[in-house]
Amino acid sequence: MSKKWPFLPETIDAVFENRFKKTMYFFSGKFYWECPEKDKETDGTKCWEVNVETGSVEKNFPRDINEIFRGAPSTVDNFFNFQGRLYLSREGTFSRIDTRNGYKVDKTGNLKKDLLNVSTKDK
Repeated sequence: MSKKWPFLPETIDAVFENRFKKTMYFFSGKFYWECPEKDKETDGTKCWEVNVETGSVEKNFPRDINEIFRGAPSTVDNFFNFQGRLYLSREGTFSRIDTRNGYKVDKTGNLKKDLLNVSTKDK
């Protein structure tokens, strides 16, 4: 990955692929990088505003996660699809992303109790 995208930090917390936009998002801490999917297979010279040839991050990158996923936590543990919806999780909580309406968080809650319906009561 460091050869393909040398501008990415050493530690990547999560990766999300948006097949509709043909875009990949890399997350590290509270920042994200947005890259066209075509760069996965070709030696593109640009990853949005990131110069792959020089490995330098152009102005305005990286961006804060909340710039694209409005209402999301500032850091993310992972992204996943569940029952056809996009979710992100952070420390036992989830945020559901409305992918049809500007990538806003439209629901939040406890990952086990509210999303997976797992009882957390001691038996």
